Amino acid sequence: MKAIETKVLPAPEPDDPDDARIEEEEAAGHIEFLSGLAYFEIGIFSKARDFFIKALKRHGIALPPDDNKLQIKAALLKAKSRLWRRHWLPGCSHKNTNDTEMREGFNENFATTLRILSYLNVLYTRERKLDMALLVTMWQVITAEKYGNPVQDVLAAYSNMMDVMVAKSDLNEAHIYEKLSLELIRSTFGSLDQVEPIGLISSANAFYTIASVRLYRGDLTASTDAAYIALRIAQTVHDNMLIMRTLPNLFFGLLMTLKISEVVQTLQKLWFTAEEEEDPTAVALYYTGCLDILLNTAYPVEPFGVCEHFVLHCDWSQESNVLREHELQFAMESCLALWYCRYSRWDTARKWITITGMKKLLYY
Repeated sequence: MKAIETKVLPAPEPDDPDDARIEEEEAAGHIEFLSGLAYFEIGIFSKARDFFIKALKRHGIALPPDDNKLQIKAALLKAKSRLWRRHWLPGCSHKNTNDTEMREGFNENFATTLRILSYLNVLYTRERKLDMALLVTMWQVITAEKYGNPVQDVLAAYSNMMDVMVAKSDLNEAHIYEKLSLELIRSTFGSLDQVEPIGLISSANAFYTIASVRLYRGDLTASTDAAYIALRIAQTVHDNMLIMRTLPNLFFGLLMTLKISEVVQTLQKLWFTAEEEEDPTAVALYYTGCLDILLNTAYPVEPFGVCEHFVLHCDWSQESNVLREHELQFAMESCLALWYCRYSRWDTARKWITITGMKKLLYY
C-alpha cells in the first residue's frame, strides 16, 4: 500500500479482473493482528496487547480502557446480558443468525477474532486484570457460539472461561462452564469434528481445564480422572506441549491423595518429555514437583541439593518461558524457603520468604 501511495507501484485497475485488489481496512487489520502476534512471541506484551486491541476494533468489538472501572463494568453487564439471553432465555439458540449487534460480514473473520480474544485473555490474566480477561472471554464465547465450530471453537472458549473463573475464585461459575463443556463433548461424541486432530486437542484441553477446576474445588478423584483423560488424548495425538501442561495438574491431584507410585511415574514422564522438548518451563515444573513431594512425603525423586542447585543457578534474567511464569517461580522459591526453615537455616529462609513476598505483592 505504501508503494502504491508513493507511486513506486501503479494502482490496481478496478476493471481488470487479473489486477490485484487491496482492501485497505482488511489489510490494516491483518497487519495489526500479525504485529500483535509477533510482539507476543518475543515477550513484549504491552505492545502485543495494543495491536490486538486495534485489530479487534476493526472486527467490530471495541474494548473499554483497562483503567476505567465504570466503563469496564458497563461492558461486562452488556456481555453478561447477551450470554444470559443465549444460554437461558427460551427460544434463543447459540447460533443466532439474527444478531444485529455484530457488524455485517463479521462471521467471515470470526477465526481471527477468536484468536485475538484468546491472546488477550492470556495477556490480561497475566497482568491480573481479571475483569478485562473476563470481558474478552465472554466475547470469545459469544463469537464462538454464534459462528464457530462446536468442538474446535466453542469448547476452547468454554475452557478459557473456566480458567478466568478459577483465577477470579468464582468456582460456582466455573462449574457451570464445566457442565456446559461436558454436555458439548457428549453431544458431539464420535463426530468427525471431534475425531480430527484439532478436535481431539480441543477436547484434551477442555479435560485439562476441567481437572484444574475440580482440583481447586477439592474434588481430587474427579480431578485426576479428568487429567488422565486429557493425558491419554494428548498422547494419542503426540502433543507434547499439552502433555507437559497436564502432568503437573495430575501430579497435584495424585500427591494430595497420596498415590505415591503414580506421583513418581508422573514426574518421570514430565522429566523425559521436558528433556525431549528442551522446555525450560517443564524442567522447572519437574523440580518444583520434586520439592513438593519431598516436603509432603520425604520421598526423594531428586535429592534436595539437586533441586536447590537448579533454583539457585537459574538465570531468571533471561528472556525465557520460565521468566514469564511468575506463579511457577513463586512456587519454586516458596518450596525452597520452606526447606530452609526445615533445616533451621533461618537467615537464608528469611531471605527467600522476603523474595517470594515481593512477588506476591507484584503479581497476586
